[in-house]
Amino acid sequence: RLGWECGAAVRALHRAGIAWGTYPDALGIHCNAHANNLAVKPPEVGGAPGTFLAALDFDMAFTREGFLPAAAASHAGLGLDTWDGVLAFEATMGMRTTLGGSD
Repeated sequence: RLGWECGAAVRALHRAGIAWGTYPDALGIHCNAHANNLAVKPPEVGGAPGTFLAALDFDMAFTREGFLPAAAASHAGLGLDTWDGVLAFEATMGMRTTLGGSD
């Protein structure tokens, strides 16, 4: 159940046209789409009754309009220079790998 909710959080952001916050920086690739950016909440709290997780850490989130492909040109091989590539990275290399045990 909790793994499904992690994926649902990423899907909800992406459907709303929001990237959680994935971009290359001086330390490598920063990606906010990971399980430790979700908090456990009582199921009756929040906008989705019956869910147990709430997403956090939106300080680096951005929309398609705010996306700067040139800023990620150095990581084009990973697809980070395209909007769809950023969303795919968040879903696979971000959330999916942390749920699979990667830190």
